[in-house]
Amino acid sequence: DVPVKIRNFRQSDDATPNNEDGIDSSMVLTRRFFVVDTLSGITSNGGFINRNLPQILRYPISIELVVNSDSDNPSTINRPYLDITYREKRLTDLDIDPTDEADFKSVYKLELTSLWSRTHPLFIVANCLVFIVVIIRIYIWNRHNPSINYDQKKHKSKMILTFVVLYISTWANIFFYYMIIMTGVWYGEYKLNNDVEILL
Repeated sequence: DVPVKIRNFRQSDDATPNNEDGIDSSMVLTRRFFVVDTLSGITSNGGFINRNLPQILRYPISIELVVNSDSDNPSTINRPYLDITYREKRLTDLDIDPTDEADFKSVYKLELTSLWSRTHPLFIVANCLVFIVVIIRIYIWNRHNPSINYDQKKHKSKMILTFVVLYISTWANIFFYYMIIMTGVWYGEYKLNNDVEILL
């Protein structure tokens, strides 16, 4: 069975346990769902038997099939579930606006904590390298553009602007190679696997 999570489910005490993302033990899940509900919109006693029209029409405006990777073993997935949000409309409002939009999505969520823990050190090294290179470049620029040749205020403004330009260009160049290295690492890990575990 695929569990069904009604996002705007409301209990008798007006509690809404399903309005948060994900799934936990406090939420109320079901096994079935409806596309159009006219039965619960009938307010009179015996209205269904007497074929009375409903006062309220309920229908889904968002249906998501959510698949999460297992945080303990990213090569496997947890049980998928449906995340559904309903909307209600009075029957009298259908004469004014008889249409509405609904969407269906298939969502795959991958746990990236382990990936970030592996790339974080290299990310810090790359940023430190950027800072060192910028300091060296601004020092060289300052040696070639001594302040005695300029007005002090103009020289300071030009130095700040040059620092910003050098920082952006240096960051772009170093992180270009950073992305090449990381892409090569991920590609190599993928190719070295005997069996494909996760295909994004």
